[in-house]
Amino acid sequence: MSEALLARIDSALAQIEPMASHSFEPALSIRRQLRWCRDFVCGVTRESMPGALTMGLIAVREFDMYGDRPELASLINDVQRLVEEEMRRVRLRRPGIRNLDMDELFIFMVQLVLSLRMGLVLTCAIAVAAVLNYAFAEVSRWVGIAIIVIGFVAGLYGEFRCRRSDRDPS
Repeated sequence: MSEALLARIDSALAQIEPMASHSFEPALSIRRQLRWCRDFVCGVTRESMPGALTMGLIAVREFDMYGDRPELASLINDVQRLVEEEMRRVRLRRPGIRNLDMDELFIFMVQLVLSLRMGLVLTCAIAVAAVLNYAFAEVSRWVGIAIIVIGFVAGLYGEFRCRRSDRDPS
């Protein structure tokens, strides 16, 4: 697959290069991203990823909607899709447990603190959510935040109902 992907990247670079040499800003951005993709596929990343890959969107806007090169836009979109698939494959192949960054540590601490204030059912739900957060890295932050908010609101609601009925909230 990488040989076919490299051929597509080289073809896109060959078509983008003349436009980039005339300092056409969208072409410069696409060229930079295509070069990074080529290095990534070859296993030689000289620089960090240039942000999210947006070359497909730029190509559609500049070469398909307002331009006369829909085949180039299609090629660049294919390259972006294939590189993103390869990036997911590489991420899944990494062995071992990944290191926690400060955001994940903060979310875990908030989940722990919230679980001490709520009942057993909510504690179990938050524990399951924490495990899912670390198992599925793609959506971990947003799933974690959603579970925290839902758990917090449910805990407040449960405590409010217990206080209204003069029962012990724990």
